[in-house]
Amino acid sequence: MKKTLDTGRTNLLMAAFSASPDMIAISSLNTGRFIEVNDAFVAQSGYAREEVIGRSSLDLDMWCQAGDRDAFKAALERDGSVQGFTTRLKPKGKAPRLYQLSGSTIDLPSERERVLVTAFRDISASEEAENALKKTAFLLERAEEMAKIGSWEFDFRTKVVTGSEGSARIYGVPRDGLTVDFIESVPLPEYREAMDSARDDLIRKGVPYDIEFKIKRHSDGAILDIRSQARWDPETLKLFGIIRDVTDERAVERGLREVISQRDALIHELYHRTANTLQTILSMVRLDEGSTNDPGYGRFLSRMARRVEAMAIVHDGLFEARNPSRLAVREFLPKIVEVVRGSSGADVEYDLGNVDLAVDAAVPCGIIVAEIAENAFEHGGATRITLSASRDQSGVTIRVSDNGKGPAPGWTPDALCNRGILLAKALGEGQLKGIMRFDGPPGLSCELGFPDKLPSAHSGV
Repeated sequence: MKKTLDTGRTNLLMAAFSASPDMIAISSLNTGRFIEVNDAFVAQSGYAREEVIGRSSLDLDMWCQAGDRDAFKAALERDGSVQGFTTRLKPKGKAPRLYQLSGSTIDLPSERERVLVTAFRDISASEEAENALKKTAFLLERAEEMAKIGSWEFDFRTKVVTGSEGSARIYGVPRDGLTVDFIESVPLPEYREAMDSARDDLIRKGVPYDIEFKIKRHSDGAILDIRSQARWDPETLKLFGIIRDVTDERAVERGLREVISQRDALIHELYHRTANTLQTILSMVRLDEGSTNDPGYGRFLSRMARRVEAMAIVHDGLFEARNPSRLAVREFLPKIVEVVRGSSGADVEYDLGNVDLAVDAAVPCGIIVAEIAENAFEHGGATRITLSASRDQSGVTIRVSDNGKGPAPGWTPDALCNRGILLAKALGEGQLKGIMRFDGPPGLSCELGFPDKLPSAHSGV
């Protein structure tokens, strides 16, 4: 019966020996020569069984470091067994790999000697994964450092905060110093209520948590601008978030706002001085107009005065505008038409919408409308004109229509070219790079289409 049990036990051990996914070898403790190896040893080492049996690991030159073999053998002699001994071995025809060795000595009566049973576990994949993880952690830490960003997690069940190295760097403490009490004490007191409210709104209502506040860094007392964003996981009861040091960004933004404010102030002052200069010129022209006895020269001075006044109106509008680089047409075209209309008593209808113009287009546009409106009032006998403005993808269209007598039969656009219309065409087609069209009778309509590119959202204008 005992022999049967021993035989069964032996069979089980041999089955385990053969089926093990780890390399297993039985060798003589005295000579180091292999007595038996399992199938995994043959498959992973690259050696056939007949190449191994009767030879030692030294004969096969398997050890990358001879000192490791000596250390492994010394541990066996001292303790009788070794667990988790790490070393690099060289499979046949392959690059060295990292193994974890566990060995134990036993007496083998059939061999009349003490033998060593060694299991070799290939942990190269684990080493590679660990190295990859270390590299990823290193790159993440460097990225956090360069981006001045950090991540954190708060577990509402355990009340434990876990923060990255970046978070600890921003707050100026070691990572183990990122406790709940410490984190709540770092922001300046005036921000605490808003931060708590934003956190509660995130957890209870799902309102996105994105808030900025100031902190006093623990390590040096520096006041920093911090932007914090967070997400709530109701299943795990954890709050995840990032913090970012935006101190430099906010300083740059403040500097840019100051520069833009100074620029706008200078531009407004320039428009103001230009408008004052034009008013001075206008006064001088009006003075000459009132003192001449030459009707033709008087009409010339009157036209010049209206043109100067049109330019002055535009610059007045630019001075008062919030955006000194663009001006809404409704802010200056009606004023120009009113100046030209004078005491004629004609009606004017406006349909100007929300069209605005770049400053380069506003001045010539004002003069063009003044010339066309003057032609309608003085030469066309109009009692009503309509002024409209619209914008589409191609640009801006300005249209002036009147109910006057209109041009003579058989007219051509060139026949309309009195001095005012000539000036309007020169400005519209030359300076504005547009197209001017005329139509009539009844009355006379003038339509000017020209490109006027809207500023982009990132132009800073």
